[in-house]
Amino acid sequence: MEPPSDRVASDAARASLVAELATARMAIAAGALTALVGAAVVTILGGLLDLTAGLLVIAFFVGRFTAQAMAAATDPALRSTIRRGGLAAIAVGLALVGVALGGIGLWVVARAQGGSLDLVAFLAETYGPLVPGALVLAALGAWWPLRRRPRS
Repeated sequence: MEPPSDRVASDAARASLVAELATARMAIAAGALTALVGAAVVTILGGLLDLTAGLLVIAFFVGRFTAQAMAAATDPALRSTIRRGGLAAIAVGLALVGVALGGIGLWVVARAQGGSLDLVAFLAETYGPLVPGALVLAALGAWWPLRRRPRS
């Protein structure tokens, strides 16, 4: 039988891990919801209002808001134990998915309006270099608020 002090320590470690996992789930859910809203904004502004170069700015802010939503959903007491690099990587991934879903939404709107191109041809012909630019800006927007800062 293990001493009571070991049981208390293992129970405290287990409770800490459960709290970290719950916080991580909340952060990922908040980021995913924000990225989905961003995809809808890209689809509406790009597909229905014919915005083109402005989608670059929107992509940056999809990334930024995704990261900020994840940071806001993280319990302040656990922020020091959750790796900021991991949080930033997940935020970048969610932002990229959000902007990519927005691109798919643009294609769906174009198809509904009588377009006949496949997804890749549509994005390449209609938006050209704006597509990879939007992805880069979304990643930058998500990484920037959560980047590791040197300690002074």
